Amino acid sequence: MKKMRRRSLSVLLVMAMLMSATSCGAVKKEENPQETEPVKQEADQVAEVEEQPEPEEPPESEEPETIMPEEKNAPLNVMKTSAGCQYSESVNDEWHSVETMQDFFLLEDESAKYYPKLAKALADYKNENESTIETTMGSLMENFTDVVVNGGLGVDLEDRTTRSVLRADQSYFSFMEQNESYYGGAHGGYMITGMTFDVNTGVRVTLSDLIKDAGKLKEIVAKQLDESYGDIFYEDVYQMIEAYDVDGFTWSMDPFGITLYFNQYELAPYAAGAQMVDLAYDDYPELLDGAYFEPQEQYVLELYESEGIAVDVNNDGVKEQITVERSVDEYDYYTTNILLNDRTIKSEVEDYDAECYLVKCTDAAYLYVFHRMESDYSVLEVFDLTTGTPVNWGDGNSNLFMPGTYVSHEEDGRYYYETNCPVFVNPEVFYLSSRLDTLSTYNGTKKYHVGESGLPVSDDEVYMVDAGFLLKAKEDVLCKVMKADGTVIEENGVIPAGTFFKIVSATETEVWGVRAIDYVPESEEYDLNYFMVNAETTYDNDTLFYIQMDREYGDTIDGRDIWELLDGLMYAG
Repeated sequence: MKKMRRRSLSVLLVMAMLMSATSCGAVKKEENPQETEPVKQEADQVAEVEEQPEPEEPPESEEPETIMPEEKNAPLNVMKTSAGCQYSESVNDEWHSVETMQDFFLLEDESAKYYPKLAKALADYKNENESTIETTMGSLMENFTDVVVNGGLGVDLEDRTTRSVLRADQSYFSFMEQNESYYGGAHGGYMITGMTFDVNTGVRVTLSDLIKDAGKLKEIVAKQLDESYGDIFYEDVYQMIEAYDVDGFTWSMDPFGITLYFNQYELAPYAAGAQMVDLAYDDYPELLDGAYFEPQEQYVLELYESEGIAVDVNNDGVKEQITVERSVDEYDYYTTNILLNDRTIKSEVEDYDAECYLVKCTDAAYLYVFHRMESDYSVLEVFDLTTGTPVNWGDGNSNLFMPGTYVSHEEDGRYYYETNCPVFVNPEVFYLSSRLDTLSTYNGTKKYHVGESGLPVSDDEVYMVDAGFLLKAKEDVLCKVMKADGTVIEENGVIPAGTFFKIVSATETEVWGVRAIDYVPESEEYDLNYFMVNAETTYDNDTLFYIQMDREYGDTIDGRDIWELLDGLMYAG
């Protein structure tokens, strides 16, 4: 289940010096108190004990607060955090890199209050796996020295684990893990795994939990493998699958069923790649427990190239077959075609990459296509799958995932970084970012929901900004001084000369800034490190500066050219 075209995080890390954004919003619910287990008395007591202590009374449980009906089905708002390390070195006059990276999922703060056990399970999983980044980077660096520096082989080395959400609702949370690695040698490695959690208990779901008949499962899986892949296996595929324990299969869950993964070398030689088997509940109700696959009115699924999916888009009881196809011309520009049953819907946009999402609402379904253009520009195109026609153009400058990137620390030339961004899993709450050029180039983010027309609708007036750099006032800059809640402290205030501040929200002509309170420049010379924000830098969030810029005759503030007033401005071409 490969993405259409994967963008390099090393490119993202560089671009994030110029633009970055993330934000989130939420609702609130209290965690139910846990029951206290009564103290158990052992049956056998030591004879010499003269006096038996009275058993302790279990503490009384507090009455749980009443949960309003609309809170019982609180949606999951999911954040993706990526942590990694990157190293670059010039070898034989060519730059080569080493990188390790892992994606993780966490619940946004307010969603974590609704689903505290899942929040803890995801946090624990992140902590367990994030600790491997240091050791993995060490192994890559050893190979880099042997293979690239000493061996003269001009290659890049990597070990990357990306994770993609496949299901996120009030019952289950499931994601797929894809590890790609190259340590030198004839070829790299590739492995797919899956992970599924019960949302309300935080317990990991096993395949045996939802399979009714283990023997039937093996029979169906072997048959599908035989029919789909033919004569590629080491030996008889039926005998190989029969030897599996049910919980020995690698699998994941989506709203419709499960997918089983068989990695390189598992059933067949390396050249055969990985194999997958999809089992939909509607096709195998005698095999899968229906309690795990109750129909969902709303969800979001990322669609991958050439992988079809059958969905009842208009709730008429009939499923439509949806497939996304990509084609490339002689100039390396790609176009996207949506196959809807026997119809072909052609996109009018040429791009170099695209991400496609099936967005199922209560009464309709849409396909959101985010086209990646040159210079990291993105265009959103929306198609109504109910009617099979384009709805309209969305915001021409819309992007889903432009996470804020921060260098946490540098060690021996290695840059350890982390990124954070919301994940598109919910039609009612998602985030789009747009490129802004107000006192530098960066991405601003707003919260959206799917409107009646199918297009994204936002109630936010301004974009939230998480720019990974600071600006410095070379001279006093006129502004309004305000509290974080919007209360004006001073109408005709100034940002004093020498102040470092960070942009936290903006429109096309207005900027909010927050003063840095612990930023100490390493030098007075202009360079990127001088202006980049360290992950541990903190800010005085009680005081905000409101700056209005005039763009009619060049970019000015109170008639003064911004380049005369500010240092650290970063504009992308």
